[in-house]
Amino acid sequence: MFKFSDDCCIIVLNYLEAGTVSILSSCGPVAAMLFGMIFYQEIPSPLMVMGLIITMFALFLLSKHQQQNKQQE
Repeated sequence: MFKFSDDCCIIVLNYLEAGTVSILSSCGPVAAMLFGMIFYQEIPSPLMVMGLIITMFALFLLSKHQQQNKQQE
């Protein structure tokens, strides 16, 4: 059975490129962590913060690389 996020990705693929959808779907864990911090007053562990930083850095690099590819075309 599909999750809601999987269904959204399938629908969005009709309108955006697969690379863009892949980058955006990688933001899910980041959003979940922020949601937990805001609404449930959860305090992230140092390991969770490191994971958040690594994920955000990877998303930045992927989006930068994708922008460079579009400019070359």
